[in-house]
Amino acid sequence: MYAGYLAFLMRDIPFDVIEFGSYAKFRELYSAASKGEGNLNPFEDSMLGAIAGGLAGAATTPLDVLMTRLMLQAQSSQTPRIRAVLTELLHREGPAGLFKGIGPRIAWLAAGGLCFFAALEQAKHALGLDEQR
Repeated sequence: MYAGYLAFLMRDIPFDVIEFGSYAKFRELYSAASKGEGNLNPFEDSMLGAIAGGLAGAATTPLDVLMTRLMLQAQSSQTPRIRAVLTELLHREGPAGLFKGIGPRIAWLAAGGLCFFAALEQAKHALGLDEQR
């Protein structure tokens, strides 16, 4: 039931740190460069969220590939081991194997970031939690 759980955490914690951190930084830089007042519209929040999601997806693709391989191995009778799966992947496919599916992953996570951050900013605004609007 918990197959790949450690790899899941190893992928999702860095993903969230990169996505939220880059979104906040992009928002700060974009606001300073465009208006200087911090008031972004939903379209701008969406675009910055898409960039942050795509960036985080690209950066964590090797961790996602590793997690997927661990989960697939757990379906067999073998007990998955991170080091063994990584070593086998690199031996069979080389470093490029760690980036399989990067294009669709970036597209999927950019779309997710687009929707999520626009909704987050609108929810913050509706709840009066945004200090900049």
